[in-house]
Amino acid sequence: MRHFMIDEVKQDGRGYARTHRWYQRHFWSWTGPVDPRCWLLGHRPALRWNGGMSFVECDRCPGRPHDTYALQQLQARLDKIRPGRDNYAAARAMQPPTAAEAAHCIGEVSGRGAWSQPKHELKLEMPLRRRPTREFSLRLHLGGRGSETPWDGHLTVGGSGIYWGLGLGGHLAHRLTGGTGRDIGCSVHGGRFWWQLWDTPGSWTKGQPRWWQGNFSILPSEWLWGRRQFTWAPVGDAVPATLITAEDTVHDDLTLQLQRTWRGWKRRPRPASRGGWNVDWKSKAGIPIRHHEWKGDEVLASTVTLTDAEATSDSWVPAALGHIAAQITRDRQHHDWSLDAHLRAVAHQQTGGDA
Repeated sequence: MRHFMIDEVKQDGRGYARTHRWYQRHFWSWTGPVDPRCWLLGHRPALRWNGGMSFVECDRCPGRPHDTYALQQLQARLDKIRPGRDNYAAARAMQPPTAAEAAHCIGEVSGRGAWSQPKHELKLEMPLRRRPTREFSLRLHLGGRGSETPWDGHLTVGGSGIYWGLGLGGHLAHRLTGGTGRDIGCSVHGGRFWWQLWDTPGSWTKGQPRWWQGNFSILPSEWLWGRRQFTWAPVGDAVPATLITAEDTVHDDLTLQLQRTWRGWKRRPRPASRGGWNVDWKSKAGIPIRHHEWKGDEVLASTVTLTDAEATSDSWVPAALGHIAAQITRDRQHHDWSLDAHLRAVAHQQTGGDA
């Protein structure tokens, strides 16, 4: 039986010290006794393929290998049978071993203890946040035979709580879920209550029952006035403009549209005095900001924000162009864009060098 205790704050203080006061991980691992049925009924070992990794276990009893060295030796023997193929290539190919290969590997396993004794694990993680958050979460997850922890879950209140995982009973969890995994739980965050009742994690199908998952608002303001939303309305007509960036690139196909914006409830009047201003701009040819082969180098449209003084004056167009130029410069610095590299790429395309 092994026991570990790791303080994440000491190991990575920069990451966890900002948000958590104390963060420890507890880990227990022990090997259970041999199932008497294996001895009395004469069960035999079987080689189970799990997407690039092989496990030797009883063909009937729920057991997983507890000896990491024996598992590595088994994988090495399987690689010798397949010359020229390493572990990563076999995993990518997703080809299970043939019957002859499985029989050869199982025959090399010495002793019943290398496959008949199941391995059990218990993992606990307890994070405590420095500042509580407005959230609550309760979850129970059921996995399958291939899961390291077929049973796991968590309970958090205000961002602090406990996360646990149990590496035991994988065959039972597999029979209950069919190997797809299921979630049972509820959470509160973002002003809404979310629930999952026997839901498949990370997936959704059109024909699944509605009671599997869903959410509803717990804010009285949304009950009265609807959900908060961001709306806008154009002010005047679109204005053509020419942009000259800090890198001396000229773009004369811009169109600027001044907009009045509000953020409020769906069924509640939004006074204009509480709104804001932005300018929605578009470019037909686009403004290059990065060097990319298939995603595209340019940005075709975006939005910048103006102050009340800038938007209500007659010179809102120059103010908007200044914000757009600053936005383009920030994006180019983020993507390491340079004018020389851009000109070389354009010349390369024009000469057909990539054909």
